[in-house]
Amino acid sequence: MKKYSEPIQVRAERNRPVSLRWRQRTHQVTALHDCWVLQTRWWEREERRCYYLLATTAGDMEVYRCGDQWVLSRLLD
Repeated sequence: MKKYSEPIQVRAERNRPVSLRWRQRTHQVTALHDCWVLQTRWWEREERRCYYLLATTAGDMEVYRCGDQWVLSRLLD
């Protein structure tokens, strides 16, 4: 597993990623393994992230959406 924390472009349908663009390459999502929400505490800098564990044509990826921004969090081996 390798951490990236890089911004990516995602095409989603019904709030689920169907493809993503990372490092000038487009990868298709072949399966959604899991999804969850992480929300920080209100007395800290409040942030809500929607995470997705995806099977893609480049391998398994963990991505998240925070507002309108999508980020590649990890690429799993």
